[in-house]
Amino acid sequence: MIDALNLYELEKLAKEKLPQSAHGYYASGAWDEVTLRENLTAFERIKTHYRVLVDVSRRDMSTTLFGHRISMPILIAPTAFHNRASGRRTGNCPCSRQSGNDYGVEQSFDDLVEDVVRAATGPVWFQLYINKDRGFTRDLVARVAAAGCQALMLTVDTPEWGRRERDVRNNFHLPPGLAAVNLLPSNERGEVIGQSGAGMGQAFAWMLDASLTWKDVEWLRSLTTLC
Repeated sequence: MIDALNLYELEKLAKEKLPQSAHGYYASGAWDEVTLRENLTAFERIKTHYRVLVDVSRRDMSTTLFGHRISMPILIAPTAFHNRASGRRTGNCPCSRQSGNDYGVEQSFDDLVEDVVRAATGPVWFQLYINKDRGFTRDLVARVAAAGCQALMLTVDTPEWGRRERDVRNNFHLPPGLAAVNLLPSNERGEVIGQSGAGMGQAFAWMLDASLTWKDVEWLRSLTTLC
């Protein structure tokens, strides 16, 4: 039972309970955190419009997205290294059991995408970076499709890894037993994952492609029938 009545209380509780390095990773943004602050401000500007003198005794927030019925138009966003918060080791998949809504798996998630899909109760989407090594991307897309993911969420705003200063200050790193398992190709090239430093930017720099254009999006669409 979580002793929190709203998201603000949950955020405060997380800061109290999590190790400083883990909380810093989840709560921080890159550079001066301008975008992080703007995102919060933009969310607060969203207003709920209500209706009066109509029968609202029976309400239904469900909707259909890409052919799948979800209970409300809210998705669980892809974030990495959930097991860093739970203290569990890779493979225990503690964050994948959802209540019927779409769940996004981050490419550097520390549980195998196959395990997440198996444990999930709703559709699973996979958040993807187009790798400099197109063969790696091709194999990964085939793998997540075979695992049962329903859609791809392509990240296109990361030509290089942003410097996350809280992570630098906290010396963020992955403890023994955790790894970005969905990034580990067969040749073990991902073995550097877990290095400390600027938000582990050095460890992920090998996969980011600053030359990405719309042509690469067309190439990705040619690989798969996923949404």
